[in-house]
Amino acid sequence: MKSNMSLEKQDGSFYELGKLPKSRLIVGYSEKRAQKDKYNRDKGVKRLKAAYKSGTITKDNINKRGYNKFLEISDNIQVVISEKKIDDDAKWDGLK
Repeated sequence: MKSNMSLEKQDGSFYELGKLPKSRLIVGYSEKRAQKDKYNRDKGVKRLKAAYKSGTITKDNINKRGYNKFLEISDNIQVVISEKKIDDDAKWDGLK
């Protein structure tokens, strides 16, 4: 099984990433979608960083939806933005 990091991504290509006994995972790559994914993530992370800097992120309003998935909570109250999670997400740009 190839991971998305080892794919030679070509516009309009499809890849089979894995086989299970009764299922397959097939993904397609689009350069246009990759640009859109990057734009949306950059926009969301910018908003997240602004909220973080202003102190408006609280434990009560954190969930794993949207760009909050890039947050890490430690010591039950400390919130940080994980650049590694952002970089890992970028590897999926253009794949669906």
